[in-house]
Amino acid sequence: MATIRISDMRSWLFDAALPFWSTTGIDPASGAAVEQLDAQAVPMDPGWTRTRVQARQIYVFSQAAQMGWTQGLPIAARIVQFLLMHGMRAEGGFVHKMRLSGEVIDTTFDLYDNAFALFAMASFYRVSGEAPVMKIVHRTLDAIEDRLSRGNGPGYRSTDLPDDDVLRQNPHMHLLEALLALHEVSPDIRFYDQALRIIHMVRERVLLPQTRLLPEACGQDWRPLAGIDGRIIEPGHLYEWVWLLRWAERLQVASSAEDVQRMMAWANAHGVAPSGLVYDQVLDDGAVHLATHRLWPQGEALKAHLVQAEAGCGDPARAAALLTALLDRYLTPAGVWRERLQPDLTPQPGIIPTSSFYHLMMAFSEVFRVAPQLEVPAASTRAPEYVGN
Repeated sequence: MATIRISDMRSWLFDAALPFWSTTGIDPASGAAVEQLDAQAVPMDPGWTRTRVQARQIYVFSQAAQMGWTQGLPIAARIVQFLLMHGMRAEGGFVHKMRLSGEVIDTTFDLYDNAFALFAMASFYRVSGEAPVMKIVHRTLDAIEDRLSRGNGPGYRSTDLPDDDVLRQNPHMHLLEALLALHEVSPDIRFYDQALRIIHMVRERVLLPQTRLLPEACGQDWRPLAGIDGRIIEPGHLYEWVWLLRWAERLQVASSAEDVQRMMAWANAHGVAPSGLVYDQVLDDGAVHLATHRLWPQGEALKAHLVQAEAGCGDPARAAALLTALLDRYLTPAGVWRERLQPDLTPQPGIIPTSSFYHLMMAFSEVFRVAPQLEVPAASTRAPEYVGN
């Protein structure tokens, strides 16, 4: 029987990854998170950093503090300070890119960036209790409504750029993630209501009627774009939606059990290679479109298999196998990772993006939360205290 290797995972996270990213992964002058590392795990400055990367690292260190790694909170606070000082727009919300010196170089208002800024604020508020954070949250939500609402239909534009007319499920997914996190830490009905609206919109307008698949790119009517772009399905996103909708169910926001089951079944049938790793992209007929294996879809599949097993309708051994794949094929003893594997499972050379730590921290947090409940042997059941998602 497969083993959930909690002890190995815990050691990598707390003994290697967090010490590395809290030192080498922080720019000493600004206190901001570095954008990326080169192949030798040396920080690289491409001349900019994105709001989403700063936000994801705020989550990583806030969550680490929540799990008992007390060094995480002051590091998260420094990144929050950098982001609020240099990334906030005067009218609310956040810009797309700035330099580590603080100079803003791209003022685009991007739904994906701002969703992660909201998620970061929820995570930081959970461990810091700093009330002013909620004012920033509400100003950001107001800015999203003002700048990205669609007068001709549900959902939001992806950016405020005038020629950006493609609708995308991905930023809506992360906005829902942020709203669920905010709903967990605040009784404000706004977060519940908006999360419920997004779930209803996705179920009624975005999920394809016959297959319940999620196209990545849609036109203004939320129908898939013509051609290959409208046929691309990312199995990692199907798994991510499974996890999000199960979270919404646990919070009593909405139940989407039938859609969850159909997405999970399709992803398992068409999105997984014989090796057990998740493909990067397939088409809506199940044909493999991009046969490589980035790190993040493996983490999302791990989360999905865990919550399905928690709900009594999944196989925890598949979660155990994915965790083993992450530990043995992707993660290094230095606390970094291989970002992508080729179809033959050899590492693809390239940079190490800081943004991937968010996926690992999310997945490992779910292992700590769920695994002790499952009937699967664990190398160790000792885990840090876990509160929330």
